[in-house]
Amino acid sequence: MCARACRRCGELYPEDRFKITSRKLSGKVYYKSACNLCVAEEGSATRALRKLHQPPGDASCECCGRPSKLFLDHCHSTGRFRGYLCQQCNVGLGNLGDNVCGLLRAIQYLCKHASPPRGEEVGVQAAARALSALP
Repeated sequence: MCARACRRCGELYPEDRFKITSRKLSGKVYYKSACNLCVAEEGSATRALRKLHQPPGDASCECCGRPSKLFLDHCHSTGRFRGYLCQQCNVGLGNLGDNVCGLLRAIQYLCKHASPPRGEEVGVQAAARALSALP
């Protein structure tokens, strides 16, 4: 049996300490990147955050404002509660690295390739001005 390193705690464990996420017809097995112990700790921390921070009554995403089913968002390195987001925004932030630098790189990319609507400018400064005008 092979040993794997947990992405959360960094410890080496045998593969049976990691949950299997999928099996391919070829026989290849894919595992979660965090060990079972870390996954359990993260789950109990998330449940505790849900008890402390009830979802808002208006059921709209704190990021995009769309009414939707909401998911608890928290910092994965500190465990700190951030708010309630729709699944699309929560996954989007995670895919951008869950940090401001990743989000800014995405904004720069979009500004670089944007076709501005008539009468509007494009660029990071224009995006910053547009963000500052939001409620």
